[in-house]
Amino acid sequence: MWASWGAYGELKKRRITPDKAPVVTNDMLDMLGNRSQTSQLPGGNKSRRTQSVPSNSQEETPPSITETPTSSWKRKAGSQHESSPPKRRKIVHTLPTSDLPHSVSFTEDDFQAAKYVDKLISQGIRSYASGFLVEETKMSLWYTDRMGLVKSKRFDIFDEPEYFLLVIAALHFARPPKLGFNPLIEYTQKSIQSYEKGVLKLSRSYDITGRELKDLSFLLNVLAEKPLTVARGAVGRGTTVLPIQAIEAAKNLFEDEGLVAKFSWQPTDRVNTEDGIIRVIRQKIGKSRTRKHLLKHIVDLKCSLDLTATELGLPRASMYLSEACEPRIFRVLIVKEYLPLECVRRVAEYERIFIDVVQVHRYVFDTVKILHGDISVSNVMFYREPGGNVIGVLSDWDLSTYKNGPLVFDEVEGDFPLTIPQDNERKAAEDESVEEQLQTKKPRSKAGTGPFMALDLLGSTPILHRYRHDLESFFYLLCYFCATFVPSKPHQTEGSFKFLPGWEDSNLKSVCIAKKAFLNTQGRGFQTLFAETHKSYRPLLGKWVEPLWLQFNNIRGIAEELENTYGHARLAWEFKHVDGEAKYLESLQSLKKVANKADRIITYKKFVEVILKYSRILMDDTVSYL
Repeated sequence: MWASWGAYGELKKRRITPDKAPVVTNDMLDMLGNRSQTSQLPGGNKSRRTQSVPSNSQEETPPSITETPTSSWKRKAGSQHESSPPKRRKIVHTLPTSDLPHSVSFTEDDFQAAKYVDKLISQGIRSYASGFLVEETKMSLWYTDRMGLVKSKRFDIFDEPEYFLLVIAALHFARPPKLGFNPLIEYTQKSIQSYEKGVLKLSRSYDITGRELKDLSFLLNVLAEKPLTVARGAVGRGTTVLPIQAIEAAKNLFEDEGLVAKFSWQPTDRVNTEDGIIRVIRQKIGKSRTRKHLLKHIVDLKCSLDLTATELGLPRASMYLSEACEPRIFRVLIVKEYLPLECVRRVAEYERIFIDVVQVHRYVFDTVKILHGDISVSNVMFYREPGGNVIGVLSDWDLSTYKNGPLVFDEVEGDFPLTIPQDNERKAAEDESVEEQLQTKKPRSKAGTGPFMALDLLGSTPILHRYRHDLESFFYLLCYFCATFVPSKPHQTEGSFKFLPGWEDSNLKSVCIAKKAFLNTQGRGFQTLFAETHKSYRPLLGKWVEPLWLQFNNIRGIAEELENTYGHARLAWEFKHVDGEAKYLESLQSLKKVANKADRIITYKKFVEVILKYSRILMDDTVSYL
């Protein structure tokens, strides 16, 4: 139903008095801005991920709610999504209401209107959503896009009927793009009941080498076995992935290869983009005659395109808003279609996929100096070669960072230049990283997918992502798979993952507590987690999981020590003008020692020694380091 709605409108007879109007809460904002779940849109009857979909991403914040005068308004809106709990989600800290641009009070009717706007935009391939709310004779207009929610000042439809007539006329005569449907998609039918008949048209795009491509068209291949998937929620990246089929000129380039289009709204302050990162990685690997075969483990980017709000025709571009929201650009990536881990058929396939992504991840880190930064069950995928062999693929590189030293704090997102820094530049960055971090009075939001985040990153210390954190995420991915995966039945094409209590909690502290309990050798966390492991995958517990668990349970104490030492170093920095430089420098050295100790405990060599000891699958000699 929601997929075909052009806009939202609701009439309310009873008005809530101002003294009973509840102040919007963090939970309400979290529901609007941070909740995310993978769901299907019309064109299929079952939920399935055909490509990695990062649920509302990492640095996302609650929606910026702005009031704007009616006279500067061109479009209207209203929103909300289902309240069912997400299966997996990116975890972010919500901001307290005092951090919002200004105080906002919502009536219950206001909040309902905002939920409806969210419901509309959460249909995936919309650029924005609009609507109106009439309370008795007072009308307000609503608009939301991936940058925030806007509510107009209320006006009386009898005192200012011209505004009311303009709203009705605009909604009646507006074409689909003016109602918020993505203007890059054209439909043959007048009424948009599903996305099966849509055609994605890119007037320009850029291939893996940066060469401009003109006038490419793709048929939306949304079917029961290939449904559209979308990260739900109004504000944020709003990542949507839909199966497509190349037609016309695009078919001459890509033939009949399975493809997907990935739509997302990315912050404009990110200097380095996902398509740029993929280009750097693939070009670097492609130049090596001995490592070129590793390209098959990196997502195959066909072409990409960025559009600004103005280029896409967002009404926000012509609004005169007093307070700016986080600006974002619309990004389209056309990539090869891969299979999710739900499609694994037997334990040997999972072992091969796991080994493939662990080794290519290490090679990219060592050679290209790029760290993935978001290892999760959604970002590890695979495909089958004609002979039936599986090939693991590491996707979603939009949170990648440059490898920049033994102690990297503060910026979880870690933007990096497209040219690798020289050794002396990197050394200078290492020396300054702690100092900069101690000067940061308010850490940025932690980012990542909760079940797979390292313990260090789940704490309150603003620590930058390091290689060992990704290695720890690989370990949690292995544990998650063994604990929750339910293989497909003979008549099914894919299995499923069960919900993992504690690990998939929306609160980072709860996730941290659950993982510490699992890693505690004095409790029954290990037995509890794997109590329902499917019999087909139980051999992995003794072969891989338990030996790695014995390695990683040391990080419980390291994470606590690191947080305590950071607190002492921060205090010493703040009072160094009183206690002198010596105490501050001493605390700085203590902080480095703790971080380096963790790096010595969690290493790639120790990790793969466990994997290779009992595995008949050989890793690439060039990256095994054994």
